[in-house]
Amino acid sequence: MDKDYLIRLIREFNPGLEGRMFDVPPTRRDPFDEIGPWLSRKQAIAITGLSRTGNSCHPVLPGNCK
Repeated sequence: MDKDYLIRLIREFNPGLEGRMFDVPPTRRDPFDEIGPWLSRKQAIAITGLSRTGNSCHPVLPGNCK
């Protein structure tokens, strides 16, 4: 595939790369419901697991890596 074509596709399907606004559907996550009763206690709560999955620099789009 042509490199310019791929760049156009990436930008089309990732409006945030161009600074354009886009809708994000609301997300409900079960773990937050589970820790709710613990939040009023004076104890530390540790939340573990994968963080920032899917976030990476794209080698075709220079200037997007920070």
